[in-house]
Amino acid sequence: MTRNATVGNGTLSGTGSVSGTTGVTSGTVNGGTGFTLTGVTTFNSTSNILSGTVTSTNGVTLAAAAAVTQTGTLTGNLNTTNTGTFTANGAVTGDATVASGGTLAGSGSIGGTTGVTSGTINGTGLTLTGVTTFNSTGNTLSGTTTSTNGVTLASGAALALNGALTGTLAVGNGTLTGTGGSVSGAATLNGGNINLTSGTLGSTLAVTGGSWSGAGTVSGLVTSSSSTFTINSAANLTASSGVSTTGGTLTVNGTLTGTLNANVSTTINGTGTITGAATIEGIHNPGNSPGIQTFSSDLAYTGGASVVNWELAANTVANNPNPSAVYDQIIVGGDLDFTNLTTVNLVFNATGSGVVWGDSLWDSSQSWVLYNVTGTTTNFGNLDLTAANWLDSDSNLFGTVRPDGSFSLSLSGNNVLLNYNLVPEPNVAALLGALGSLALLRRRR
Repeated sequence: MTRNATVGNGTLSGTGSVSGTTGVTSGTVNGGTGFTLTGVTTFNSTSNILSGTVTSTNGVTLAAAAAVTQTGTLTGNLNTTNTGTFTANGAVTGDATVASGGTLAGSGSIGGTTGVTSGTINGTGLTLTGVTTFNSTGNTLSGTTTSTNGVTLASGAALALNGALTGTLAVGNGTLTGTGGSVSGAATLNGGNINLTSGTLGSTLAVTGGSWSGAGTVSGLVTSSSSTFTINSAANLTASSGVSTTGGTLTVNGTLTGTLNANVSTTINGTGTITGAATIEGIHNPGNSPGIQTFSSDLAYTGGASVVNWELAANTVANNPNPSAVYDQIIVGGDLDFTNLTTVNLVFNATGSGVVWGDSLWDSSQSWVLYNVTGTTTNFGNLDLTAANWLDSDSNLFGTVRPDGSFSLSLSGNNVLLNYNLVPEPNVAALLGALGSLALLRRRR
């Protein structure tokens, strides 16, 4: 057949071919054992059926709000746009494009790549054999879908994961949201954001930068290897197999439900809570300049070169709750162990600090609770204080303004204290001694 074909409320079938365009409106194309549509094939309106074995040389396109249910085999590409719905219960051998509110559904398969731009994948056992890429925002994955070569979010793309994905997921620099969804394979995050209301990433999550803003669970190990990974305020990352860092910065401002193992190349900071046992080998910056950080279980410094940076931002020993804390504090609900050498660095001149050595606070000895420990503190002898001539917020040197002052660390029960010690200058000490002797002499008389 060499002319165009129009099917309205009827059926186009056979084993031959249509060389021109084919337009179907509430009709059926039944390819039988082999039918070829050489021109562009367009399905208009709803209630269209594509069955049998059909070859569409220039692909199949769905017009606005059109719907097609397909069985059998379609050899060619598929373009679902403008709120159209293609239910693939058979096999589509070519590529699929889902855009502008379109939906790809069904229990069949797409043999080529699948590209989704502001569209929906709603499978009922659908298999996407090629690479699946979600472009732009406004994308949804629901139902049950298998992606043989994995799902990728393009830079800046957003996907609502509301269904079950069998395969891997690369969030990249995109945004993953959703409720009740799941991913069976490994997931990666590189600069993007995971903001699930609920859901499960069933295998590992490898992070090279990005943030976690919602809830949800990672069943496998969460690894962070470079750049910064932030668990945002009010977020809860449940890491069933824990978090292991091999570099970069981990900022916990929300809740990390799980264990933490931070190696020597990692910096840990934030004002949130880590519920599981934690080991830190690298740098520990509690708070967010400054702030209070909580470890519900045990905390151990195991690296031999661990550094704790402690900051004071006001002339006071009274602290405030986050986010208004004026000095760093670490709350440990379990045991605290300085397994190997751990050094405390003091910071008094960070941005926003109001510490001034000339303030009356420094006219007498003071103490701050660095570690508030419920359990037992061990190996306190491995905790060392870095000697320095510290600057205040006005760039005044401590040794110049307070030559009679010093800092030290001590234990009070199992709490670790930072002490400011005021030692009178020699002439003052002599005067105090003389006054004491005079008072004693008067009492004897």
